[in-house]
Amino acid sequence: MSVLALKEYMRSTIAAAQAAIIANTTFTSVTVFRQVPKFEKLGTGFFVVLGPFDREEERLSVPRGGGQKRLTYEMQVWVMATAADEQAGGDSFDTASENLSQVLRTANVVIDIVDPVTGGTSWLLEIAEVISERGDEPELAAPQGLVRFFTEKRVKAIEVLNNT
Repeated sequence: MSVLALKEYMRSTIAAAQAAIIANTTFTSVTVFRQVPKFEKLGTGFFVVLGPFDREEERLSVPRGGGQKRLTYEMQVWVMATAADEQAGGDSFDTASENLSQVLRTANVVIDIVDPVTGGTSWLLEIAEVISERGDEPELAAPQGLVRFFTEKRVKAIEVLNNT
């Protein structure tokens, strides 16, 4: 019943689909963060960060304390990777990023989601029915002779709260 519940659902869904995400790529693992890490400490590999979000809340039914509210999110999902080879690394990054979109497109809904801190529950009604994406130009002067790739996905999700 919070943004943390949604982030944890997305983190666990992405982490569970690691093999599907890195299929047909040179990456060997996917590291998923539900909070923004210190980027300089990431090292090499394929990373997914659940970043900033926008949320709109609206009442669906009355009365207060016994009704429902709909929370509509636009989550920023940052997809990053580092590779030694700009061509093969770029192809692998594009493939893994598209595979990640497919994982999000096919995530289970309508399901209960649980806040990992408070234990509060809510319904995840919809996720990734709308995905927008912007890919950045690779950074060719990355540390240690590596190329860094970055894409920002914006994923819409709808959560329903009961007894609010």
